[in-house]
Amino acid sequence: MKNKNFQKWTAHLLAVILAVALPGCGSDVPKLLEPIGSDENVVEAVRGEMYNMTATQTSVVPQMQYVRMGSGQGLVKDIPVSLGDQVQTGDVLVELDGSGLESQVAQIDEEIEEMTKANEYLNALAETQIQVAQLELEKLRAEGASQEAIDAKSAEVTTRQDRLSSDRVEQEKELAELQLQKMEGGYSGTPLTSPCNGTVAALRAGSIGDTIESGAAVAAIAVEGSKQLRGEYVAEEVLNSAHEVYAIIGGERYEITPSPYSQNELSMLTMFESTLYGSYYLNDADDVEYGEMASVVVVTDYREDVLYIPDNALYSDVDSYYVYVQTDDGERERHDVEIGFQWNNAVEILSGIEEGAVLYAK
Repeated sequence: MKNKNFQKWTAHLLAVILAVALPGCGSDVPKLLEPIGSDENVVEAVRGEMYNMTATQTSVVPQMQYVRMGSGQGLVKDIPVSLGDQVQTGDVLVELDGSGLESQVAQIDEEIEEMTKANEYLNALAETQIQVAQLELEKLRAEGASQEAIDAKSAEVTTRQDRLSSDRVEQEKELAELQLQKMEGGYSGTPLTSPCNGTVAALRAGSIGDTIESGAAVAAIAVEGSKQLRGEYVAEEVLNSAHEVYAIIGGERYEITPSPYSQNELSMLTMFESTLYGSYYLNDADDVEYGEMASVVVVTDYREDVLYIPDNALYSDVDSYYVYVQTDDGERERHDVEIGFQWNNAVEILSGIEEGAVLYAK
């Protein structure tokens, strides 16, 4: 049947070509239209909502509070908790030994003192040299020296003053770096405690005698009673511009609030894990359990009242889009259209047809 149809179409096309090419062999040449299926394959232009919707997979987990070493280093003296332990706010997670402070701090203090004395001497010498140059400049002016000599001595004074200012800035910077080394290099004996009631979910304090560096991640506490969704990461700018964000858990809809990362959380995640995750607070989650799977739905590009058609009713050529409208007598009529938003097999129509127009579809 396929071959017969092909032969029939070829014969028809050949007859049309001959009718055009041979004078006197025919007059009204039919216009070839794009095949669009049967007469029953029609759709309607309607008005309604259009939007983009994505869903990401998450699961119900507790909220995490992270603990890290502050300024200075810590020498681990004892770790009184283990993974999975229940802790209360203020409970000691890691005990630290501050006995190593004296020798290291004393050495840095000695460097600071020596550098301060050296700076005072060099600055006083530079100030004396500036005063001498200024006196020499005044003498040249009083003696009526040449302008060239006066300008040269004036430039020398300015250069010495600028150099002294620059040296003082550099000296302050070097002293500040030593003070920072003193603060970070010193051993702290202040214990690290839990910031909340919860469960020890991660512990990276090391072993007894290990040194915890400044800023190092020490523990993560799962906040008691908290529930949030955690899963695939969605960029913060997408969430901020979204029309709607909600979750589907067990077939039910739940309202949620995105929980963007703080700088502290970002640094902690870098230390604890290498992957960024999307986190969302469950606004009302009494009936959900830890470990349940959920889909976070993000609705963007929302348009409330637009005219749209199925995309299989839209045609295009080099520089335009068009549709075939079914007329009252059952014929089809081409209408050029201007399109807008496209998503989910639908196309927004900005102009060219009206609501309710019946269109032929491919």
